[in-house]
Amino acid sequence: MIGPAEALARMTVRVRPVTTETIPLEQAGGRVLAIAPVASQDFPTQDNSAMDGYALRAADAGQALRLLATGEPLVSGTAVRVWTGGGLPPGADAVVPQEQGQREGDRLVIPPAIQPGQFVRYRGEGCRSGTVLLEEGQRLGAADLSLLAATGIAEVTVYRRPVVGLLASGNEVQPLGEPLRAGHVYDANRYGLTDLLTQAGCDVQHWGIVPDDRPRLQEVLMQALAADAVVSTGGTAVGDSDWVGAVLADLGAEIAVQSIAIKPGKPLIFATFAQYPALYFGVPGNPVSALVSGWRFLQPVLRQLGGETTPVQPWRCETLDRLPGAGNRENNLWGTLIWEQGEPRFRLAAGVQNSGNIWGMGGVTALAVVPPHIEAIAPGEEVWVWPGL
Repeated sequence: MIGPAEALARMTVRVRPVTTETIPLEQAGGRVLAIAPVASQDFPTQDNSAMDGYALRAADAGQALRLLATGEPLVSGTAVRVWTGGGLPPGADAVVPQEQGQREGDRLVIPPAIQPGQFVRYRGEGCRSGTVLLEEGQRLGAADLSLLAATGIAEVTVYRRPVVGLLASGNEVQPLGEPLRAGHVYDANRYGLTDLLTQAGCDVQHWGIVPDDRPRLQEVLMQALAADAVVSTGGTAVGDSDWVGAVLADLGAEIAVQSIAIKPGKPLIFATFAQYPALYFGVPGNPVSALVSGWRFLQPVLRQLGGETTPVQPWRCETLDRLPGAGNRENNLWGTLIWEQGEPRFRLAAGVQNSGNIWGMGGVTALAVVPPHIEAIAPGEEVWVWPGL
């Protein structure tokens, strides 16, 4: 067994980002920048008003000013009507909001103590031509899209969404939509892992449920490995019907990770191939183990495959409950983050915490990590927590 940090390092060192594409800005939400966008001109492009009101010279404050028609040159003792975002007329150095100006015919009474620059947005104060607006490897959110649109950028070059094949292995696994047969389980991993992979920016190809049959498993994997990555659940242990290891050997896999000192999720396999482009993840079939493997390993590696350069980081916060250790393995315990007096606290989920108890994971938002060789972390002590599950 190797530790989780070493396992993740062995995975990420083998990742090369997918290819890129240029797309319209309206399709770019959630995508990862492959080329940093650059401003092509100053923004704002001219001095302009931040308010609906009147442009004037600040030195004329406190006087009754002659109100000019739009377009007339501004001189001492005059003011011009302006609107939010409208250009500031030459000679003006301040704007008075319309509710602060008192109009009397073509005269405008302005309050005293107006400061130069009041309610003025100056050319280039947002950014100058040539400014790098966002960084390569950044996932685009709503504010980023608004920024790019305001700067006149209509399309961006992004990494394409990685394609990930997902399949379940096991005679005991059955799909939803029919009564559960004796000795069988529903394919819960299909739904949880699909969501995790989608959150990581991937498009998921479903290969269904593959029986415990070595030739059939090899046939399906050979087709699935045309994708950027493949995730299979089940068959990674050493039972008589666990064929994943044998099939990987048949396909010439280079196995970089085979067993991780983590609970749950110990029997995780990560491999690459000389003749196939895909990264391969074999995760345990127990639903909790599969989810923990997804949060701790699949998501960070696949985000990197999709071009992201800033990995998610754990938080340090206080636990409200006793968190037991797991001997020589890192123990991952699920629960929720709650906020008390502005500070996050970890609350352990109720019920038994084991790899098969998916019923205890409803509403889970965080994983708390107890390092190996620690008997327990007591209530009130600090713990590393992976948030945002």
